[in-house]
Amino acid sequence: MICLDSDVLVIHHHHKGDVRYPTNSLFMQKSKGLGRGTTIYNLYELCGILISSGKLAEGRALFEEYVTSKDIECKPKSQLHNLSWRVGA
Repeated sequence: MICLDSDVLVIHHHHKGDVRYPTNSLFMQKSKGLGRGTTIYNLYELCGILISSGKLAEGRALFEEYVTSKDIECKPKSQLHNLSWRVGA
């Protein structure tokens, strides 16, 4: 499994003007289907960064997308079934 750190995910989703974005984007394209994963804690960090920058809807949508994704697996799975995402509720 290829483990994606939060910096890779943040550049991919949020910092598209970063000088590393082209390389990061190429990696994300080429690694698709090769068994990628991330931790739930990296996902929390990514969503927190988006929400802190005023992108609540995008953060919530990305959280749901990653939790249910077949392409990028979130670990540990034992943490996923109990999650209740209620930001601003």
